[in-house]
Amino acid sequence: MDYSINKIELRGRVGGTTIRKAGDTRCARVSLITDYYYKGRDGAAVVDSTWHNLLVWEGKNVPKLEDIVSGSIFHVLGRIRTDKYTSSEGEEKYSTEIIVARGAIEEDDLTPKNYL
Repeated sequence: MDYSINKIELRGRVGGTTIRKAGDTRCARVSLITDYYYKGRDGAAVVDSTWHNLLVWEGKNVPKLEDIVSGSIFHVLGRIRTDKYTSSEGEEKYSTEIIVARGAIEEDDLTPKNYL
């Protein structure tokens, strides 16, 4: 059987959250920053930060949307979705977002101690 897998796991710090009503339920658009730490050629610590756009639907596998606040640590499992659209200037553009299937707010620190 031939099949593909679209699965992603992220753990990072929330930058911002916008909650919207969609029919009978609600969703939140969340910006999440993740850091990748490594040592450069000179041995100095290097941090590569990436922002991710998340779509979180209200439900049993995610925390209350009001609890996903700026600065909190959010651990998510989900899938990647890329959309194509035409801008008001007529240009074709793409956006990528993570559709969250499960999420949890965590309490511990994100900074690896051995790189600082």
